[in-house]
Amino acid sequence: MLNIPNILTLIRLMLVPLCAMYLYKEQFLAALIIYVVASLTDIADGYIARRFDIVTNFGKVVDPLADKLLSLSTITILSYRGRIHILVPILIFVKELLIGLGGLLLYKKKHLVKSAKWYGKATTVLLFVSIVLVMFKATLFVGRVFMVVALGFAYFALFMYLRQFVGIMTREKGTS
Repeated sequence: MLNIPNILTLIRLMLVPLCAMYLYKEQFLAALIIYVVASLTDIADGYIARRFDIVTNFGKVVDPLADKLLSLSTITILSYRGRIHILVPILIFVKELLIGLGGLLLYKKKHLVKSAKWYGKATTVLLFVSIVLVMFKATLFVGRVFMVVALGFAYFALFMYLRQFVGIMTREKGTS
């Protein structure tokens, strides 16, 4: 279970409260550096895991959890600081909760842990870009526009994951 990709994921988890603390203190440059480093660990762990065929169920579960904690804590504090509307973290949280509950149900019923799809990864990238832009007043408007696009894409991803979930659960009923 303890391999380089999983260690990188654990490092990202440890960076979440540090990033949140700097954001809360409105030390945006420090928060940005930590946020970018944490995001780079996401890219690195995924690449290494696939390249060297060391994908684990731990990684499939904890890696997206670390991503969600990083993005949710960041957008929540940005909302608290008045950079984005309060609905943004609420809508993102609802989307992540629904996907998380679906994943738990899928694991409980079918013992399946599904990897992220392209639309989930695209949502992560759009959120990353919008968060970075929103951190600085000079790019605040553009960041807010990106955030709206990211929200739209997040709900597109939710719809796509829901379709996949229903398909898997329907096949289960047909084979039982």
